[in-house]
Amino acid sequence: PITMMQSTPSLLRLLEEEGSSAKVLGSLRALLLGGEALPASLLAQLRSRYTMSVYNMYGPTETTIWSCVCPPESLDGQVSIGRPVLNTRVYVLNSHRQLLPVGVAGELYIGGEGVTPGYLHREELTAERFVADPFVAGGRLYRTGDLARWLPDGRLECLGRLDDQVKVRGHRIEPGEIEAVLTGIPGIREAVVLVENSPRGDAGLVACLVADNAPDTGQLRALLGKQLPPYMIPWRFVTLPELPLTPNGKTDRKRVKERLLTQTPVANEYVGPATPTEEKLQAIWETVLEISPVSVTDNFFTLGGQSLSGMKLLNMIRSRFAIKIGIADIFNAQTIKELALLIDDIEKVNAIQTADVQHIEKEEIIL
Repeated sequence: PITMMQSTPSLLRLLEEEGSSAKVLGSLRALLLGGEALPASLLAQLRSRYTMSVYNMYGPTETTIWSCVCPPESLDGQVSIGRPVLNTRVYVLNSHRQLLPVGVAGELYIGGEGVTPGYLHREELTAERFVADPFVAGGRLYRTGDLARWLPDGRLECLGRLDDQVKVRGHRIEPGEIEAVLTGIPGIREAVVLVENSPRGDAGLVACLVADNAPDTGQLRALLGKQLPPYMIPWRFVTLPELPLTPNGKTDRKRVKERLLTQTPVANEYVGPATPTEEKLQAIWETVLEISPVSVTDNFFTLGGQSLSGMKLLNMIRSRFAIKIGIADIFNAQTIKELALLIDDIEKVNAIQTADVQHIEKEEIIL
């Protein structure tokens, strides 16, 4: 029987879902996964079905394949790439090649016996990617181009590629960080986060998911909001039957984006306001989103709403209706119809409380 196997997570998931591979996977004593991020959902799935020890491996070809490893016992908490293997040095550095503290993201550099001489007949690229080690005399480092940070327990977390970094409304964002949170949500097997233009014409995040019974969009945003700032929450979510792979078995982000172009948001049938509250909210939404007309069943975030416009919406509602609501209410009531019901309920409660106070004051005056 086969007792040890090495694979990328994407390819392993395909094998795991293919029934005839179950026997081979069941005979494994050790499974080495690397080449791309290991989703927490895949790790949980493997552990629920098999008894093999799963190792999360990390390392580029330029440093002789594996440079870090996270053994099974260290994968119980947050998924990480672990610690450097023997005769290997790793650093997380800023743009000035200075050491960064725990929790601060920077570029991952690798030194040690595994660092190769460079690229054959490509002197310029070699000089760019292989640099002197500022901490070890005569040492050399390889610039991985990967974004990483140290965890408090001394393990490394890889956040994705530096060249995958995107800028959305002034914020630099690592899609891999969002993807890691998404794949930690029950029901989501795979996730890729990309940038596209929102209906307002500005850049927005879209999450492409492969999921089984995943939470609905509102629940997803609420769950993400517990771990991520508002500007890192995607404006829309697209479900795909599967994520395309490269010949090397890694997720093909370029082809995912091509598929995304064919998955345009479905426009809701226009529904006009039916109450005075809905009419007032429609005017506010059209002002904030700069879109007209807005249906009372349209989703604020699907129309391109995000953290900044959400705060503007909140302030205008507070001013127009003279009520107290929070940003959480915008996430929980994402359509005009839902928000109108919430506001009407708040106004009813306020009216009852005002009447009670006036009644008490009247009784006090009589007494």
